[in-house]
Amino acid sequence: VRGDDNSTITRTIQIPHSGDQIRFFTETENIPDSTLVVARFDLGGEIARQLRGAAMGYDRDLPRPARDPDDIRATFDHEKLGLNERTAPAILWSSHFTDEGSGLVLYDRGLLGRDRGNDFIDIHLMNAQAAYRNKQNRLLSGSGRQDFAYALSVTDAESPAEFARAARAYNMQPIETGQLAPGFSMSDTMVIERLSRSGDELEILAQNVSESEERLEISIPWPHERASIKGSSKLEDGSLDHVRDSDGVRTYLIDVAQQDAFILRLHGLADVGEPTLPTDWSDYVPSEKLDTLNFRDRSLVGHPPED
Repeated sequence: VRGDDNSTITRTIQIPHSGDQIRFFTETENIPDSTLVVARFDLGGEIARQLRGAAMGYDRDLPRPARDPDDIRATFDHEKLGLNERTAPAILWSSHFTDEGSGLVLYDRGLLGRDRGNDFIDIHLMNAQAAYRNKQNRLLSGSGRQDFAYALSVTDAESPAEFARAARAYNMQPIETGQLAPGFSMSDTMVIERLSRSGDELEILAQNVSESEERLEISIPWPHERASIKGSSKLEDGSLDHVRDSDGVRTYLIDVAQQDAFILRLHGLADVGEPTLPTDWSDYVPSEKLDTLNFRDRSLVGHPPED
């Protein structure tokens, strides 16, 4: 689409050979100031249920259970805080269902805004604003070329763990189960939030994305001496015994509470050493930009002045 002001919006649709996602790539160029660009998806019926990804879990928007009196959303003005029944942030994914049971799952790469109509969902791509507090700001403007990526799948089942795992596969494929190593597997309601190595230890930050208590099973193919668990609201911190050891693949059972997050740490792996932490920009930035990056004016704190 090309506007009279020389602005352009191009959307490409990709249908992979495998999987159930339809992927979208939108490219904008020279969008005028004060223009809102959204991607709209029509469900064909009134939206009755809605989930959205949140930090370490998900939030249920529709139907929303009664809030505790101490909940900030129940005791303060929604509009003042930017919290309302129509617009809400989503992290990586959201799902939307009609009364008839049909639904869409929307995935994104860094597009947090969702806006709900009676029978449609908008993903916010851009709200072009050329200035911030009366100062030019290309980050918020629609000038130049900008790219946005998002995807959808069709579903008739409410499965937040499946949605969360698909969203991570869409954003960061190595973390998705089955792609880490042959023999690696985990329960359907388990989601890996982070996986990191340091020295002879491997740390897995995981969560039970379920509204009920579960006994999670995880099988790990990397040779290690022992395992421990930390942070679970149901299990005490300490050692964790494996229940099976077959051809170097150890299997653990972990009893967890609903939406419980925990750290599983493997000890005694092959040592990978300590990472080297960068302490300056010189290895990453052209020399002519170093002075600007290293400049500090400690009198400039908070928002820039409006004048």
